[in-house]
Amino acid sequence: LLVDPRIRLRRTGFEGPVAVIVAAALASIVANPDRVALFSSNVEKQLMFFLSFVLVIYIMASVIRRLDSIDSLAKALVGGGAVVSFFAIIEGRTGVNVFNHLDRVIPELAVGGGSGEPEAFAKFGTASLRAFGSAQHPIALSAALVMLTPLAVYLATRYRQRRWFACAVLLAA
Repeated sequence: LLVDPRIRLRRTGFEGPVAVIVAAALASIVANPDRVALFSSNVEKQLMFFLSFVLVIYIMASVIRRLDSIDSLAKALVGGGAVVSFFAIIEGRTGVNVFNHLDRVIPELAVGGGSGEPEAFAKFGTASLRAFGSAQHPIALSAALVMLTPLAVYLATRYRQRRWFACAVLLAA
């Protein structure tokens, strides 16, 4: 949007619901000053993170206009999600999370200490039952993979290629 003057900010059709959600987030901050004071840096970080999602919605709507561009983006998302899903299935069977060892391939990803397994799950002994994959929480992983499943089914029915059927099965598994 800033580089190409031909691209204009376009409406998405979701301006009303997005405005209600943003207003609710801001109102909850204003209505709870005591709670916000306790966690001010975390609240600010989470609010900026949320607003970045709103910005991404409008950038995507403004930049991606052709069906082949949308399909390319869907293919990239489904392909990446299938890879994450495959390794999450491996983690669920073996207990080894390959995403905890990515710093060996990409040193910039090194995080100081920690096993990559949240203490809350390790404390209760349920960590072996849940795959974290590349997510911070098993529920976040499953939510992301479930949201990609309809895109995989779309690609499978549109292109009738085995790889998209395989991706849909991996994401659903």
